[in-house]
Amino acid sequence: LVTGHTNFQRAKTSKQTKRTKLPAQIQHALDLRDERRCTQLNENGERCAERRWLDYHHIVPRSQGGLDTLENLTTLCRADHELVHEGLVSLRLH
Repeated sequence: LVTGHTNFQRAKTSKQTKRTKLPAQIQHALDLRDERRCTQLNENGERCAERRWLDYHHIVPRSQGGLDTLENLTTLCRADHELVHEGLVSLRLH
């Protein structure tokens, strides 16, 4: 008998953590400021063109005291968001 979680089970469990939703006013302000577009810059300084599959990202993580404020939030596409969280790229904002 093998105990423990598989990678799939672990990922599923981590995504089930309870998060409070950002207030609608903050979401609306982020959408206006970031133009409903990923704000990550590539190595040439060009902004990512992705406008679908967008996430709101805390610059200072909530676990480290980061707040749900415009100054601490940015919009990232799912791909860039995952790369930032995996430590494969640094956050470079438009």
